[in-house]
Amino acid sequence: MDPLKIIGYPLFFIAASEILLGILLLKKNPSNNPVNKAVAVFSFSSAGYALFAGIVYLRASMGLDYDLFYRACWIGWLTIPAALQYVYYFNEKSRIASVEALILYPLWFLIFILCLSTDLIERGAYSLFPFIDQRGVFENPVRLFGAILLTWIVYELFKLRKQSISIKKMQLNYFLLGFLIFVGLGGAVVEIFQLFGGLGFDPALGSYFGLPWVALTFYSITRYRLFDIRIVISNTFTVIFLLIGAIIIHIGLFKLLEPFTGSTLAIFISLSAVVLIIFKTPIRKVVQDVINDIVLKGKYSYQEILKDSIRALTSKQNLDELLNYIVEVIKKSLKVETVCLLMEDEDGFYRIRCSHGVNKKLADAYKIKNGVINWLRETKQVFIKEEQEIFRSQKDFSAIYGDAGLINAEIITPIFRKEQLIGILTLGHKGNKNIYVQSDIALLEALASQTAIAIENALLHEEAITDGLTGLYNYKYFESRLKEEIERSKRYKHPLSLLIIDFDHFKKVNDEYGHLIGDKALRRSARLWKKSIRAGDIVARYGGEEFVVILPETSISDAINVAEKLRADVENMKIDEIAITISIGIGYFGGEDLALDYKKLIRQADKALYKAKHKGRNRIESIA
Repeated sequence: MDPLKIIGYPLFFIAASEILLGILLLKKNPSNNPVNKAVAVFSFSSAGYALFAGIVYLRASMGLDYDLFYRACWIGWLTIPAALQYVYYFNEKSRIASVEALILYPLWFLIFILCLSTDLIERGAYSLFPFIDQRGVFENPVRLFGAILLTWIVYELFKLRKQSISIKKMQLNYFLLGFLIFVGLGGAVVEIFQLFGGLGFDPALGSYFGLPWVALTFYSITRYRLFDIRIVISNTFTVIFLLIGAIIIHIGLFKLLEPFTGSTLAIFISLSAVVLIIFKTPIRKVVQDVINDIVLKGKYSYQEILKDSIRALTSKQNLDELLNYIVEVIKKSLKVETVCLLMEDEDGFYRIRCSHGVNKKLADAYKIKNGVINWLRETKQVFIKEEQEIFRSQKDFSAIYGDAGLINAEIITPIFRKEQLIGILTLGHKGNKNIYVQSDIALLEALASQTAIAIENALLHEEAITDGLTGLYNYKYFESRLKEEIERSKRYKHPLSLLIIDFDHFKKVNDEYGHLIGDKALRRSARLWKKSIRAGDIVARYGGEEFVVILPETSISDAINVAEKLRADVENMKIDEIAITISIGIGYFGGEDLALDYKKLIRQADKALYKAKHKGRNRIESIA
């Protein structure tokens, strides 16, 4: 194969890759970030450089004149102001970036126009093999000026890489390395070599150094979440496939109809058919789904699920229902191996409120207070294990990560409510073993933000129906639910049991040991009872040291078993080595007496409680 073609054809691939990168940088720029814009300009300028160099070698292989295209390769110089803009914008030196752009962009554009229209700078090449150049009178001064600017850019890039820290450093690592290769080595070919006579090397071939930059940039995008471009790529492929399909259908129908209807009518009918097929049939969605499966591997569908869930969160008023809903949605959409939602308790520890994929015994006992909790409070960022493990020393990483490995936490997302860290959401590996990309993290942050609002709403609702000391439901809520359960029991003829619990000699505990100990006993007991009862049961504070438990669809024998478990929990509980006991009375309704109301059932349980007290306390009695 002709060596000129061997050199020329790859340059078209490089140009196409750089154009694609530039488009993606602009398209995935919802906040109008000037950094993205600067890199996009760099990409397009570099693409022009590679494209015109490719045309030069292709035309030379055909024996055609290439002088104009050789001159046009000077468009690559516009990468200089773009690179400087990138550095200054990234360092948040917007004023310097703006001034530099006002000076250097017009200057290099003027140089480009002079190269195209005069012989003052570029006079073209006599030959590519061997390379023989024609120099304009101002070529060396221009290249010297460019060499100075390139040296300054390389210096600033090294500074930028050194100053970048943590996650941002890893995201930029490969991107900046590619940038340095292109600007440094490509600049040496284009600038330094040419100042010393070119050394027989065509400066147009400096465009080849765009390949490592593009490759490393795309690697940084996909591996380290520099940008998330897969959805854009998926949509682009969908449009391309639909366009190809539309062209094939249009040509096929036109060829079929043209002999019978004439050209004009055939075109009208075929185009109408194409529009109907693409927009009025499921084919567009089918193509989109297939492309999504190939490119996104289910990512788009789970992001849509999470977006819908974010909108639905605020409708959940029950806190436990809300937290379980969040865990279920994440499990369903991301198919993670483990997910935990932890909330702060009264002692400042973060305990698991609901989880998936974690051993129940571990979930009940697990708690954390420092380490990653302090890190989340200070940074208010998502903790990503993989990135922190790479960035930090083993000692520092272990100090922060701590016991998070017990629940296989790969991602730890903070949930803040009014600057207070009220909870954390931990995710393990994805079920498909894919990495978490930047849009996943952004979506989880949005989910955490909406979860905080939903938790606040749920807590406000909970405050209205719960007792402040124990966290159990209050009397008003208990009364309302007991009425509902009695009516449900009558309707479906289901059994219903009611427990009334009273602490034995509680006044004596308060008098001898103080109300703080008494309150501690009530809170500890409430926590134990919450864990002991079923999800559909209702435990509430009746008043003072009296509590009630509604047990729907529970026979008297089963109610006695539940009561015995609650009694034993308290008896085995030690508050500063003080023995605490309770007595329990059970009321029962079989669903047959349509005249029974909630007051009568409460009186039944009250009488049974009185009986338990009379028989010596720390026991269970029933009247059924």
